[in-house]
Amino acid sequence: MPGAPEDAHSTTRASMASTEAYARGDYGRGDADADVNRAPSPMGTMTTSKDEVDAAPPMGCCAKMAQEMEKYRPQRRAREVYGPGEGGVNAVVRLNVTMYGGQGCFGPSRMLGRADRTTPPRALVAVGMSPEEYRDVFVEQLDAIENEHFPEGCCRGCVTQCPNIACCFFGSLLTVGCLLPFFCRREGEKFPLRERRCKAFDAALREWQTNANARFEKYHVYVKTQSHSYMKKQGDKAERVYQRWIVVALNDKEAAALSTEPHLSGLIPTNEPLCNGPRTLVDETTGYCTHPYPQIRSDM
Repeated sequence: MPGAPEDAHSTTRASMASTEAYARGDYGRGDADADVNRAPSPMGTMTTSKDEVDAAPPMGCCAKMAQEMEKYRPQRRAREVYGPGEGGVNAVVRLNVTMYGGQGCFGPSRMLGRADRTTPPRALVAVGMSPEEYRDVFVEQLDAIENEHFPEGCCRGCVTQCPNIACCFFGSLLTVGCLLPFFCRREGEKFPLRERRCKAFDAALREWQTNANARFEKYHVYVKTQSHSYMKKQGDKAERVYQRWIVVALNDKEAAALSTEPHLSGLIPTNEPLCNGPRTLVDETTGYCTHPYPQIRSDM
């Protein structure tokens, strides 16, 4: 039939063009309609906005664990926090003074660093606090608390404990671990003494804050201790790390905000024993104003 091959070729070319147009997404009647008649997305029925994706809760135990572990990262705090001050002028409204303290190698470790022990912060001088008043509250009173509650250095405590540790180690080897429950029980018996010491120090530090706030009320200054704990990887192990601050609010608005903030953040364990064993950890959920300091004492 005349013209049949030519019609077949035309049909084939039209089919190929249509296929190419569909592959490009331009399956309309012409170039002018190409953008309008764009091929629909294969997932066109699953339209989820970016906000919905971001707000979606993580799924699976691993994702939940990752979200929970976000709280256990180190905190980055600026020493001076700025905000709207008097008359709307940008000014220092909060101080985060690093707090050390606890047990040093040969005696108590001082609460403040060398610079803070010798020179009061400029923001406190600006509100009218004298160097003598600053030294009395932030240096001498805190030193008195340290001297009372951390009389021994950890090195002295370690030396005193060396015979006990050696006895435990070799005794366990000789008895093929038969004395291990005995030593665990002995460790549990020391727990009440450890807890009493932690609570006594905490009570003294709380009393210091109460007295300081009563004294600094005339400056519209509010003091509060805060601490953060997290786990830091050390090779194939993990070490618990503590960050502590004496936070100072410098106006009434900031003081009201600070008063509602918790003392502790990050890792706050309970004292639940493992495998029905004795309690050896301090329950940090019972209202401490800073994470309890580890201690090595000759009588513990």
